[in-house]
Amino acid sequence: MFYVKNCLSFNFIIRGSALQAINITYGYSRDHRPDLKQFLIQLICSGDGDIPIFFKSASGNQTDSSSFGQIAVDSKKQIEVDSLILADAALYTEDNIKLMSKMTWLCRVPGTVKSAQFLVANTAESEFVKSELSGYSFGVKNITYGGIEQRWLVVQSQARKKSDLEKLAKKITKAEEKNKIDLKKLSQERFACEADAIKVTAQESGVNRSVTRLKWRKLVPELVVRPDLLSG
Repeated sequence: MFYVKNCLSFNFIIRGSALQAINITYGYSRDHRPDLKQFLIQLICSGDGDIPIFFKSASGNQTDSSSFGQIAVDSKKQIEVDSLILADAALYTEDNIKLMSKMTWLCRVPGTVKSAQFLVANTAESEFVKSELSGYSFGVKNITYGGIEQRWLVVQSQARKKSDLEKLAKKITKAEEKNKIDLKKLSQERFACEADAIKVTAQESGVNRSVTRLKWRKLVPELVVRPDLLSG
């Protein structure tokens, strides 16, 4: 198993200029020094001891997502061994997947991918299988992305699930407190007819913006007719 890494960066204060194969320039600084120019050293290391097996220098402003796939392909040309490429989510782009179509690789799918968002939100509890690792379960899905068939694992952490539900409960409680205040104000409003009142509570007119903020509750209007307020 091999790891793809962008593990080293060097910062410099440059005086003068010269022709060079890579650009020593400003880019994302892992040392939190965006004021200094840098270049990158990209490595592939073995999984059994982090032994460097492939080296490539790169310009200081090169992004991981634009280079990881090509690094994996280049290393495969030099190292003829049956291996698994393991990298972080920066590897997972459509271009990289197509480049590595004949390779074996493993990485996390970014949460920005719509298919991943859908699976996280819609995988049924019955589809999860308990993992050997305590507190975790997973569901297996066959997905085609970028024209390449893949196997995805949707991983569920019981501890994370409990924490997320507690945070959601707090958000709902806070929202309900705000809604009660807004709805109290709305209940004191007077409308010329029943149709106008229903139109507001159905969130169609936008007359009262508080109604549109009800995320977890559906407003069912209870209309009260006050004959004493009707004009003859």
